[in-house]
Amino acid sequence: MPVFQRITTFTSGKLVPTVVHEERFKGSVREVAEVRGKAFLPYALPPKLDWDRIVGSSRRELIAAERALARLNGRASKLPNPHLLLGPFARREARLSSLIEDTVATPKEIALAESGVLFGRDDPKEIANYIFALNHGLDSPLPLCNRLFKEMHEILLRGVRGGRDLPGHFRREQNYIGKKSLGFLQARFVPPPHGEILERCMADLEQFVNGPHEQIPELVSIALGHYQFECIHPFRDGNGRLGRLIMTLSLCKYGLLSKPYIYVSEFFSKHEEKYKDLLLRVSTEGAWEAWIRFVLEAFAVQARAADIRADAILCLQSEYTHKLTGPHSSSLLIRLCDHLFSRPVITIDDAEKVLGVTKTAARRHVTTLVKKGILDKSEEYGKAHVFVANGIIAAAETELSSEPQDSRTESTPNAS
Repeated sequence: MPVFQRITTFTSGKLVPTVVHEERFKGSVREVAEVRGKAFLPYALPPKLDWDRIVGSSRRELIAAERALARLNGRASKLPNPHLLLGPFARREARLSSLIEDTVATPKEIALAESGVLFGRDDPKEIANYIFALNHGLDSPLPLCNRLFKEMHEILLRGVRGGRDLPGHFRREQNYIGKKSLGFLQARFVPPPHGEILERCMADLEQFVNGPHEQIPELVSIALGHYQFECIHPFRDGNGRLGRLIMTLSLCKYGLLSKPYIYVSEFFSKHEEKYKDLLLRVSTEGAWEAWIRFVLEAFAVQARAADIRADAILCLQSEYTHKLTGPHSSSLLIRLCDHLFSRPVITIDDAEKVLGVTKTAARRHVTTLVKKGILDKSEEYGKAHVFVANGIIAAAETELSSEPQDSRTESTPNAS
């Protein structure tokens, strides 16, 4: 019996029959065994709770999150070029969200993959796909809906090892969360069965994320939606990454942020065990309050962290602008330098397109940035030399000594 099925009473859903086809070996002979068990079917959102009490008990965390987001959004909206922050923040988020799924690449590898440089392994490309999927979601005129989620999922798995896992389509078999070597009977969690049940779950989720909920603040709605998406686990692969992408997308679609300036994966990565345990506890214990508070704390902490990292990035941009400003300097140099904050990897051909100049002029401007210490000549990929703005990559990766606190957050203790 799967581990979670030892619980006899559920408040957030119910158990339903399911079948898993597991690959087994008897000696050297491979066989597929049909294993019967139970899957967890979550009730449709929103959960039937005393929302006045829930929101009241989470008031401190909610105010801190709303205040931190508003402060960051107000500051960032005044920037003449918000892409100075968007590119560095998105790459960091892609790396940390993928790290939770044991997909690892260096910030430089991610920047190279994002620029089309090929690697012998999938990890950098997978993480670059995360950025492309996010940008697609932000640029799409579609609301938060299953069509958009499928489009983003297809991009997330495009050209990488998950490409065999039905990119852009809901799964067509029962999956489970746990070590494959232990099998279905030792699963940590079993999502709802595929087919009609899964389709109904996702239709209900789509309705929830687009509907007004007068008693439920939007940040709380995002927390509820993330739990539900991860609980349903609608795809064969990429559910965790896509679920966290949808959280950032929701902040923008709901108008809480004008651009994706914050991401929660850094907080979830630092508290990975708690993140996974709280998700499971919502299913097994109905621990909604603990989960909501955790997500609200993530929003607040990451908004303040983004504010601090924005200082580092803008300070670096100011330093670079100063280096490039002089009596005989070209404004094109500053334009090319600012472009590097969005894409810190560049070739001569890229510079030619960005600046709209000849190849000779583009090479001259790139060479100047190398001499100024802004670009480093990297190894040759194919027939083109690649130049990397390592300082820009490093600025976004500044590690904070501790999670930033808001000195103005109320000191009233939480209600239990």
